[in-house]
Amino acid sequence: MATLLEIPLRDAKATDIMGLQSQYPQATLRIEAENSLHSGGMDEAQFWAIIELLDWDKSDRAAIMQPAVEALSTFSKADLCAFYDLMNEKLYVLDARRFAEHLGSCQTTGRGVHNLL
Repeated sequence: MATLLEIPLRDAKATDIMGLQSQYPQATLRIEAENSLHSGGMDEAQFWAIIELLDWDKSDRAAIMQPAVEALSTFSKADLCAFYDLMNEKLYVLDARRFAEHLGSCQTTGRGVHNLL
């Protein structure tokens, strides 16, 4: 009878692996990567998977971004450029007068430039 153990890889410690080695010396370690961040390059799904890594429970900006930065550091330059392009597309959509007018104290210069006071 097979024993199935599930441990999130991010939570696994070297001592856990060594303990499993001594308990199951003939076993084979199998890692199943669900929702892998590298499933074919940067696309919309990959972009949002990285955004979801932002740790909003932290108060420090660097700590908030750290998980996403670590994930992005594993991607190729082309994928990083694609992430950058996707981020710019999303931010461009948000940069509109209809949103600025609902932010409270805002001014429109008349040249399409919105200034928050």
